[in-house]
Amino acid sequence: MIILPHRINVEISKRIVCSHQFSKMTDVQNSKPEVHGDSQIDIESNHQTAGNDTENSSSQHPSSSHAGPSNTTEQLTLANLSGKARRALIRKEKYKELKRKNKGLTSNPNPGYSIFSETEYYFENGRWFKRTLCDIFTTEFSLAKEYDVETLVKEGHITVNGRAVSLDYKIKQGDIVENNIHRHENPVTGERIEVIEDNKDLIVVNKPSSIPCHPCGGYRYNSMIFILGKELGYANLRTAYRLDRLTSGVLFFTKNEAATRKYIDDITNRNVEKVYVCRVEGEFPEGEVVCEQPIAKVSSKLGIMRCGEDGKPSKTTFTRLSFNGKTSVVQCKPHTGRTHQIRVHLQYLGFPIVNDPCYNSLCFGPEKGKGGNYQLTDEQIHKLKEQEHNKEMWTVKGDNLDYPKRIQELRKEEKGKDSEDLNDVSQDPEPDSKRTKLDSDVKSDTASVESFTSDCDVPSSVQTHGEQRLTMDGKPQPPFQWEKWFPSESCPQCKKQYLDPKPSQLRLYLHALSYKGPDWHYQTSMPRWAEPDWEDDTDT
Repeated sequence: MIILPHRINVEISKRIVCSHQFSKMTDVQNSKPEVHGDSQIDIESNHQTAGNDTENSSSQHPSSSHAGPSNTTEQLTLANLSGKARRALIRKEKYKELKRKNKGLTSNPNPGYSIFSETEYYFENGRWFKRTLCDIFTTEFSLAKEYDVETLVKEGHITVNGRAVSLDYKIKQGDIVENNIHRHENPVTGERIEVIEDNKDLIVVNKPSSIPCHPCGGYRYNSMIFILGKELGYANLRTAYRLDRLTSGVLFFTKNEAATRKYIDDITNRNVEKVYVCRVEGEFPEGEVVCEQPIAKVSSKLGIMRCGEDGKPSKTTFTRLSFNGKTSVVQCKPHTGRTHQIRVHLQYLGFPIVNDPCYNSLCFGPEKGKGGNYQLTDEQIHKLKEQEHNKEMWTVKGDNLDYPKRIQELRKEEKGKDSEDLNDVSQDPEPDSKRTKLDSDVKSDTASVESFTSDCDVPSSVQTHGEQRLTMDGKPQPPFQWEKWFPSESCPQCKKQYLDPKPSQLRLYLHALSYKGPDWHYQTSMPRWAEPDWEDDTDT
């Protein structure tokens, strides 16, 4: 049985600079630009968490954008040089800039990112100007759905130019808005990540389901980039393509720029043969089934797609491998790389993936979108999916009974520290509303790693159960440490007790079995749920 890690909660800070002109990117819905190749690097690339738009894989590469010296720094440097040295430096910088422009991540002059053709920019004058913080955060961000924005402003969690402001403060030109968030990391499976290949150019892994490729939405530390960095010590890994968060299978990260260009070229030039397997409802037809239905967006915010004539050309070939009387194992070969292509085409054929939380749903109509018969508008589908979606905070069991006890202990610690600092008369007294705001980063670094003392009862909700957890390198994973838990009084999630999801709830029966290029081939073993004699184990 897969053991789930505990959630992580941290304090992070987000800063937004308010400028006079607001630049916004918007999709051109009515235009039909010429499409060259795929607009996405790979299928299943759109994460299913709310508010996460799909990006091109190449945009994730840290070296895909190069920032040159600032104008201020350049002026200071030039001012200290003689005329001859100044001209030489200018020529050198121009040469560097020319080299950077001519050296991209891919040597393909037409990589097929049609998203550039579908996008235009327009400018607004001050969408936030003369609006209050409460108004802005309530209408512009999803934060207001979980937090009391007025309380955050009053307690100084939302500040302007580093200072707490009143509720009626209106944003001005050049203001810097900072929002300190007490963040909870979404849970993922705790299974060990299998390394298929590890050489000087890349690392190939068998990605478990539920883990996103890189930080996004409610996932940061529970992402493949962070896990491989923490567990195996890899830094600056680069993505050549991505898999959907719920999709498992072959995934590789490159280690240098040359390897990144090579693999992106292979993928964007369609020189890669991709093979997936999935388990679908019902008895899938024998023989080869080809679906060429165009795929269009239902909702960019939720990342939902559908089949429709207004979509982009798509093609997938399906072949049934086995049937156990209830469900079928199907081999899938995508010829294009549309978002959620396999899942959407299977929904259209009337054989949705068994445990697909998105497309095996009545939100697409009584027939679940079979044959493109949705019987609902895109707006209606979006509204129903938004109601169904719970931002993956899972089921609320009730109030967290350990929360009041831990808050009381932390208050005592704060009072003890205050009494020790009484001699420092130059220190301004901290408001009561601020004393409960804990610096989790500092405390997690200084907290004792010793076992919780016997005179303090460890709550049942944080005790370890069952077998010993192991990290990827085989070392025992330490148990939950009560003294490193720093809940926030302003965080509604800390006050609730959530049921950790079962492993079956974090799994999608869709697996990238094989990726084969012109001179490379990586493959995993068949997942357990794809074996012919497999029986449903959703209760485990």
